[in-house]
Amino acid sequence: MMMDKISNIKAIAEEDIELIGIPSAVARRWYETYPAWRWFVLSTLDFRYDEILSTLDNVAFKKIDERLISYFATKSESLQSNILNITHQEIANELSTSREVIPDC
Repeated sequence: MMMDKISNIKAIAEEDIELIGIPSAVARRWYETYPAWRWFVLSTLDFRYDEILSTLDNVAFKKIDERLISYFATKSESLQSNILNITHQEIANELSTSREVIPDC
């Protein structure tokens, strides 16, 4: 937004969503004009930065079985279900590993 460049971020919605797009010029103007918007942008960046650090820590220092347990618990909680309709490849992609590392359950 601030650098007026196309984002490389991809997202997967797990349910129907409504998306609001804000042109970067408008978002920059809001950033300069409205402290609440600036706080929202900066707090969102801070939250995402913490997520990146956590992911890096998981990939670098945790075994795949620990990562899988945490992944299943988080996914089940967010979907409010113990049944997950997801492929081994999708799990591998979300855990930043290869399909072969994900055990058959």
